[in-house]
Amino acid sequence: FNFDDVKPGDFGCNVISMHVQKTDAWMCLDFKNLEESENGENEPESLVDTTDGADLADGTEFFGWIDDGDGTYEPPQEKALFGTSTQAASEVLDEKTYVIGDSKKGGACKVNTTRYVGMCWCAGDLVVNQNGTMSCDASTLGNEAQTDSFTLDVSIRAEPVNQKPKFICGDTPPKGNNGVG
Repeated sequence: FNFDDVKPGDFGCNVISMHVQKTDAWMCLDFKNLEESENGENEPESLVDTTDGADLADGTEFFGWIDDGDGTYEPPQEKALFGTSTQAASEVLDEKTYVIGDSKKGGACKVNTTRYVGMCWCAGDLVVNQNGTMSCDASTLGNEAQTDSFTLDVSIRAEPVNQKPKFICGDTPPKGNNGVG
């Protein structure tokens, strides 16, 4: 994901698909290395920004769920994975791991099947209603976030069930460039 020139009220959703082809697998969604940058201050920002550092990750909210592939959050069949209408990206995405399927939750992803994760974001207050509809309230993200940016590494980690029958996503992720054990 790469969003340029984010403004209050900007909103979007994506679906990530994960395909298992050779052996049943446990899957985890890892977020790491959240980095924020102030990128200087323009006049509108300098008039209201009283904090040191960037504000965009604190003013942007994310919500994720295990999806059926259609990109629409449909509770109660589909379960929330992370985020609520009051949790900023800096809270739900900074050094976090979420279970797509491990030995305690979600079950293994079987060969020749696909798992999906839906993810929506809002530059402001993301409101997720009980029926699954979402809206974005721009009024909570003001000029404080102008010129700010943040980056984040997102990876999907898969572990073969036959090699790690009791694998849990919260276990320490393996070291290395690709995050695959």
